[in-house]
Amino acid sequence: MTKAKKWLGQALRQALLALPLCLFFALTLTLFAATQMVCDNQEEFWFTWAQMAPGVVRVGLWVWGALTLLLAVLPRRAFPWGQGVLLGLGVAALLQGNGLNADYGALNGQAIAWGEYTVYGLINTALWAGILFICLSLRQWKRFGALCVVLPCLLAVGEGGWIAYRAAQAPTPQTETYLSQAGLYTVGTEENLLVLVLDSVDADQFAQALAEDPDLSRRLEGFTWYRNAMGLSDPTKYGLPALLTGQAYTQPVDYAGFIAAAYADAPLYTMLAGDVWDARFFTDSRYVSLDAGVVDNLAREELAVNDPAGLTRDLLRLCAFRYAPHFLKPQLWMYSNVFLPYAQAQGEPVYEVTDPAFDARLREEGLEATVERAFRLIHLTGMHPPYTMDADCQYQAQGVTAQEQMRGCLRLAEDYLEQLRALGVYDRSAVLILADHGTETVHRPLLLLKRPGDTGEMAVNDAPVSYADLPATYVALLTGAQAGAELWSIPQGQARTRLYYHESSRNNAFNLYEYSTQALSPSWEELIPTGRVFHGDSLEAAAPYTLGETLYFDLRATARPYLVSGFSSADFHSTWTVGESGRISLPLARLPRSDTLTVEMKFLSIMGGSQRLRVDCGGQTVFEGTVTDYTLRFSFPASLVQDQTLTLDFTYPDAISHLKAGLSEDTRQVAFAVTELTVLDGV
Repeated sequence: MTKAKKWLGQALRQALLALPLCLFFALTLTLFAATQMVCDNQEEFWFTWAQMAPGVVRVGLWVWGALTLLLAVLPRRAFPWGQGVLLGLGVAALLQGNGLNADYGALNGQAIAWGEYTVYGLINTALWAGILFICLSLRQWKRFGALCVVLPCLLAVGEGGWIAYRAAQAPTPQTETYLSQAGLYTVGTEENLLVLVLDSVDADQFAQALAEDPDLSRRLEGFTWYRNAMGLSDPTKYGLPALLTGQAYTQPVDYAGFIAAAYADAPLYTMLAGDVWDARFFTDSRYVSLDAGVVDNLAREELAVNDPAGLTRDLLRLCAFRYAPHFLKPQLWMYSNVFLPYAQAQGEPVYEVTDPAFDARLREEGLEATVERAFRLIHLTGMHPPYTMDADCQYQAQGVTAQEQMRGCLRLAEDYLEQLRALGVYDRSAVLILADHGTETVHRPLLLLKRPGDTGEMAVNDAPVSYADLPATYVALLTGAQAGAELWSIPQGQARTRLYYHESSRNNAFNLYEYSTQALSPSWEELIPTGRVFHGDSLEAAAPYTLGETLYFDLRATARPYLVSGFSSADFHSTWTVGESGRISLPLARLPRSDTLTVEMKFLSIMGGSQRLRVDCGGQTVFEGTVTDYTLRFSFPASLVQDQTLTLDFTYPDAISHLKAGLSEDTRQVAFAVTELTVLDGV
């Protein structure tokens, strides 16, 4: 046998042995990760599983083939090393993406303070190194080759079954109603109410820009700056509806219900209904009521992917951020709101918030007066991180400073105003330049207003106005009728109570805190909590619990409806207990058939490594001891169930804050980070 044939035979044998391992690795980091990302967060993505799967599958097949080829051509003695490395990395990545990640918050463009995760990063690196070390050490075991075939086969089959299950449940592409770009660069010939929303620009940022460029006051001809304006709510999801309707999300309904109710009674929508005004809203479709009787840039058709390769690339990068070890995540960090540009409609394109492109089109082709009366709401990126627009409104991939981005925001607004002057409609147009909320001073956004006919250098008004005053302002600007509640009607120097609603939630737990102040120019510390907290529909009565069902305390938050007290809101992978006691109440779908019930709880973390715990049910203590293991299991008589409801009272007297333990600035008094709870009918 020639050396070539011998080498080829060895390569084929190694390729066959490597196929299951390489399949598991490729499947985990492509289709499994992408299915998990899309199906668990379908409300955040406009595309469906069926639309993303083909591109991801192609990448997965390429990775599978490339890795198999790489292992096939390794020298015979190096082959076990390659198997060990790939097995270790695959298992570590699977664990990382499904339980080992820290809570980095939402990928909303806001920079992550990586320095706060140093200790976690060291522990995470040690875990990866440990898994890799174990897998490499096992190569000396005589059954290591079989392990590298059997274990990946089992894992791949499990992942494949899970993918098939989630894919079967995933929605299919449907006809969507969306806000198109039609009419974005048009205005009215006779009357205009034009609202430019510069996302996240606060009053202090504008004040700094004004100090750096005093001539700005002259260029903002006819405008009044409401220097002490207070917004109504944040973030954008709640702030933008608030600035259009004057209402905060205080109703006990889901978000769609809030949008429907807020706009149903909104004076702005009432005034714009009918054919008198051509009304177009350029923002995310979720933030407004898609009422065909009001909104003139509605389009309805199935959205397709215009760049499958680009969508696949960004989706897999998002998955890689989840599955990579901690110290690789800064290189993989991304703004998760990158997928809308991949949406393609057969007719008018979907509106995208792209400031540099908007300004470039303004400069090149200008505006066009096509209707008699026009209302336009144009939602732009403004000062929302990441900062990538320079002072000349040009995109800079390497990023820019906050000051330069602010200059770019103002340049964009001025370019729009200049086009109004060029058309000869500036003087008879009402223009609002405002933000949905601020950045540093989140409750004090920028608010500039020019009424028709106003002239002269920019004026400053120190009245304690609020975004709750905007509905009356819209009515006055649209009809000329004034009721004394408009922005310009609020007296300066007069004490006034203003409310603000700040969202402070994690993942599936919704908490909107109400604050009140009479301060003229309030700092955050001058906002006084009223004690009222709103939860949307998150506190609806829990569905009956079926014995044997596993409740999850992670992003899925299926345990949330049953947590009566003593638990924080859900983090990415767990929910911390808070305080020294808590209660879980489970209304049962049926009474137990066995004489005994068994509770199994799983923990992601135990504060200090051990915690004393007592569990009471029906007036009796059913467990008491020191918990050190990450799985707790105990049984008790089923007769303790009362009124077909199982109530478990937890006491953890050793709870301590991360701040007191010297671990972080978190002041919550915590004991256990819970991941799962199951109640079994029997032992």
